[in-house]
Amino acid sequence: MTVNKKAFKKSFFVLIALIVSFALMAPGGAAYSKDAVEEQLRDSGFNDDMIQKIMNKNTDNTLKKSAKEKVYPALKPSPGDKSGADKSADELLADTILIAENTAGDGATASDAGAKVPAAKKSAPKKDGKSTQVLSVDELYGGNLYTEDESDVKKIKARDEKIYYPGVISSSITGTTGLIYTQTAHTLKKGQFNIGAHIVYNTISKQNNNKISFLNDEYAHQYQFPINVTVGALDNFELGFIFPGQSWKINCSSLKPQNDSGSGMGDIGMKMKYKLPMQPESPTSLAVGWGVKFPTADKKTMYVMGATGEADYDVFAALSQKLSSANVHINLGYTSTGDPRSSQAGQRLFVDDKFVYNLGVDFSKTDDLTLSFELNGENWGAMGTKLDFTPALRTRVNKDLILDAALPVSFYNDQEYGYNFKFIMGATYMF
Repeated sequence: MTVNKKAFKKSFFVLIALIVSFALMAPGGAAYSKDAVEEQLRDSGFNDDMIQKIMNKNTDNTLKKSAKEKVYPALKPSPGDKSGADKSADELLADTILIAENTAGDGATASDAGAKVPAAKKSAPKKDGKSTQVLSVDELYGGNLYTEDESDVKKIKARDEKIYYPGVISSSITGTTGLIYTQTAHTLKKGQFNIGAHIVYNTISKQNNNKISFLNDEYAHQYQFPINVTVGALDNFELGFIFPGQSWKINCSSLKPQNDSGSGMGDIGMKMKYKLPMQPESPTSLAVGWGVKFPTADKKTMYVMGATGEADYDVFAALSQKLSSANVHINLGYTSTGDPRSSQAGQRLFVDDKFVYNLGVDFSKTDDLTLSFELNGENWGAMGTKLDFTPALRTRVNKDLILDAALPVSFYNDQEYGYNFKFIMGATYMF
């Protein structure tokens, strides 16, 4: 019995000794690689404070990348070594000495390496039969150690005009960027330009207090063919030119000129618009402009179309406001007319100045289709006033070609020539 007790005690002490030995050997083996890396960093010129930061960074990167990728790059075995399939991961890691390279250069310390300096991988002679691969600190520890993670940085973008003018943007009949008649506070960018052509048709229903008798097959109509060219001279400044062709015909005994017709060039116009500087985040835009009408039309032939034989000058202002689901545009304009003299008795003279006002709203659910509504008013003094409602549709056929159509309705008109039907359609090509 005594012998058995002695044997048991001996076996128990041997077991305790083995357990203690393994416990003492484990931390040393786990810390070996860490101590080796710290020693390599210290030999490369890093101070203790930077080494501690690097090791902490390595721990963080290991936790972040453990589920995605290896912390250390895959190694390519040399021809003389055993194949990767014959070696375990621990053997491959043990056969490679990873040397942290100072990315700032030989003459700078680790604390001066504020920016990433790409470093090519270098091969070193074998040491103790082990291949040596020289890696940069960024390659070894995954990313720049001296900058914040940029993944959470909010990108700041410059103001996009489409945010405030969504949908299809094109030129108005008046020559500058806008809806059909209403101008917007938007301008073309420098170097951009477009060319547009429209057909404006309306049937004349009266002249002053004289009305056409459609029951007696009387009729009168007007055609206009304005061609407009809009050019972005500067980022906030554009020029618009209007070259109108015109035609008219009156087949009525109560209207003057009786049973007559005419066609030819209308009055050429030029407008300039400047968009005032605004805060980038502001949904409001303002623009001012001025223009001139040159008396290129034959007054005697084109009197029915409003030709005066005199130059007119106008100034205007445009405001555009972005709402939650639409854009609102407001125009105010004043035209100083010339002083024509009539050679025909009974004709009213275009001698009074004009006051023009427009209110437009456009809706766009997509970038290729815009629906707009306008109120277009004009007070021409003794020549009378008018107010039209203009619904319109504008669509983008492709990147450069835009089509539009409008059907104005006359709410009120006591000017010399009134109409009961009007139709507008046109196309604009963007360059």
